[in-house]
Amino acid sequence: MNCKSEDNSRRKFLKTFTNLSIGGALIYSVPMLSGCKKSWYASYFVNSDKCIGCGECIEACFHNALFLPEKSIYSIDLSKCIDCGQCRSTCTQDAIMIPAVRYLIDKQTCRECGECMPVCPEGAIEVSIVDYEIDNDLCRDCGQCLPACEYNAIQIPDISYTIDADNCRDCGQCVSTCEESAIHISVLNYSINEADCIDCGLCVPVCTHNAIEISVSEYSIDQSKCVECGLCMPVCEQNAIHISVSEYSINSTTCVECGQCKPVCAQNAIEVSVPNYSVSSYNQYTHAGCVGCGDCVDACEDNAISFLNAKDYYTFTSVNCCSQKPCYTACPQNAISFVGGLIQINNSLCIRCGECADICPKNKIIPNTAVINQTACTHCGKCYDACTYSAVGKSYPNGQSTPQINQSLCIHCGDCVNDFTCDENAIVVTPPADYSSPVIDQDECINCGDCVNNFTCDEAAIIETPPANYSSPQINQDNCVHCGDCITEFTCEQGAIIQETPTDYQDPYIDQNQCIKCGDCYTDNACEYDHIHKNLPADYVPGYISQDECEKCGECLLTSACPYNAIYKDKPADYKPPVINTELCTNCGECLANNACPYDVISKYEPPEYFDSYIDQSKCISCGDCIEENACDEYNAIDRLIRNAQIDQDKCTKCGKCEPSCPVEAIEEKDL
Repeated sequence: MNCKSEDNSRRKFLKTFTNLSIGGALIYSVPMLSGCKKSWYASYFVNSDKCIGCGECIEACFHNALFLPEKSIYSIDLSKCIDCGQCRSTCTQDAIMIPAVRYLIDKQTCRECGECMPVCPEGAIEVSIVDYEIDNDLCRDCGQCLPACEYNAIQIPDISYTIDADNCRDCGQCVSTCEESAIHISVLNYSINEADCIDCGLCVPVCTHNAIEISVSEYSIDQSKCVECGLCMPVCEQNAIHISVSEYSINSTTCVECGQCKPVCAQNAIEVSVPNYSVSSYNQYTHAGCVGCGDCVDACEDNAISFLNAKDYYTFTSVNCCSQKPCYTACPQNAISFVGGLIQINNSLCIRCGECADICPKNKIIPNTAVINQTACTHCGKCYDACTYSAVGKSYPNGQSTPQINQSLCIHCGDCVNDFTCDENAIVVTPPADYSSPVIDQDECINCGDCVNNFTCDEAAIIETPPANYSSPQINQDNCVHCGDCITEFTCEQGAIIQETPTDYQDPYIDQNQCIKCGDCYTDNACEYDHIHKNLPADYVPGYISQDECEKCGECLLTSACPYNAIYKDKPADYKPPVINTELCTNCGECLANNACPYDVISKYEPPEYFDSYIDQSKCISCGDCIEENACDEYNAIDRLIRNAQIDQDKCTKCGKCEPSCPVEAIEEKDL
């Protein structure tokens, strides 16, 4: 039998039939093994240069002639491993343990230049490349950004700033806006001639900086006293008195026409037709009129209604009653009874509803009638509303008209509300839509005193407040901005305001050697009179960034090259934040190892459960696939410590079964 003619798939052969050769099959295998013995002049040896110490040959020898004290050991060189995990697929035992790392882009610091994209062999780095532009609405053409661009991509025109010396007021307000001290102004001073000033204070509102100080009386309105009638307003020619005059009217729906408000109005502007109220006695034949129920008595809060002769009960004539006795059944309170054929009414039960009087066929039951004391009556009408029997009558002696306040007579003094309380709240106060508290506008008031001298406020609501401590009129130099408004915008009839020119006066100008063209004197309205001009060259073109020369480094933006934020990042329409696509990324680390990003915004992320890569020895079978299949070909991070198998020649039967079991053909036959 030729051992080499057996199944060419050595590993498959041994692994499939090894178990069959144990136990019951052993009887048949022994003769076969004996038949495979070769000449004593040949033997088998393990080639140590080929053996990988996997130990698969051990099971192939049934005579225990092969032995391997320790399998080869496989490990990961952490100094070389980048945790990419590509080696894991080569291990059928899942013995290679690699942590789940990934690579990230810091979106906050990424400049989106796109330089990192070509480095990634998988195209996993996705960056929307942006442009850098200049916002011409913000750009001042100062050129301070030019040094920030080493590629000379920023183009700024050459401009200058000058002062219109003919119109300049020499106030010097623009000087402080220039940090380079390039603006030169001979500042004019202003003062008040005390001998000429009459302390009218008319010049005070002209100065928006409150530099003019005049001791004048102040006029104001005491809001706690003012009734907002507005009678003082026409007195002020300057329209400085602002009163929101309310309108007074009567709500005819809620007004009961009692007329109690009329005497309050001294102008007789309240017009109310006051009705009279009376009670009609009960008519025994028509059954109409007062049934003496007392509802009107209870409703009258002025005690003006009482029962006639103070009788609040029903009476009846002493006659024999009818046999039917309908009053007995009509009484809802069972207050009627009969004794000896005569009717009896229990007043403690009777509610004076009038049912018995209405139904009595002989009209012998007589209700008592309520009467109204016209002297005590306040015409409130509550009795009229309370009577459910229409027994209370209402009449207008002088004819009826809708209650109203005559607006032509009303002076809006508010007495009808402030000095009187309408129980029905029928007097309505309607402030104007733009209501505001009464005030004298100090910006409009010229302190003339007409509101006090030419008018008398009945409420004494206008207050004149003289200054506590008089001081001479002056222009406070600490507040004065030397704008000259007190002369150019106002004419003092007394000529008390004086302009003073310094002895070393010179025309205003901007020193071009000191000016850095920042434009603060121009764009920040340093001159509220527009006397600072920006001069543009004839071939002026707004500042821009040449995209052909721009390297997208972002230095012009990140270094704040423009103090006015005129440089901005222009993102494409389909812009997406920079990201490393985890579906494409193989964690090869090329983006980090090759310094793909010159700005160090790419980093390796290690999760909290991160561990050092290793090969689990409890799972590893030392098959060598991770080496043979070049699992880590690029970084050579997988190491192994080779252990060689050996053959005990004393036990070896030269059967040759071990030879096909070796996956690397390390078992060889040699002649002795």
